Amino acid sequence: MTHEQEKTLREMYRDARWGQLGLRLCAVNVRDFLANDKQWDAITDFCHVHGIELEDYWPMVLPVEERICMQVKEMVEQERQQPGRKCPRCVPRDLAGIMGYGPLPFYPANIGLMVALERLCRRERRAHERA
Repeated sequence: MTHEQEKTLREMYRDARWGQLGLRLCAVNVRDFLANDKQWDAITDFCHVHGIELEDYWPMVLPVEERICMQVKEMVEQERQQPGRKCPRCVPRDLAGIMGYGPLPFYPANIGLMVALERLCRRERRAHERA
């Protein structure tokens, strides 16, 4: 895979993930959901056309997911620093909820570990559903 393909995939993932978060946090219409679905479909098509396997995909976009988590955490903490707010920190459980992560057995403060744990738990849930 070329550097340009990797860069393009990361940008596509970032845009789709921010769109997904926007849908989770804001009231939107059906067109926004369909547009976000098209973004995810475009990622799938891009991976298929360029022969990018799941084993190659996740390590490539993991840093983007971690960065988005950090940015969301910073946004929440800035919002909570408004006058009259008592809780300026975004605890890991709050961040996991905002990011749409499923239930986790624990919530590590290290964002990279939380992202990896969420991925592992999601993969295990899928394996149990198939069995």
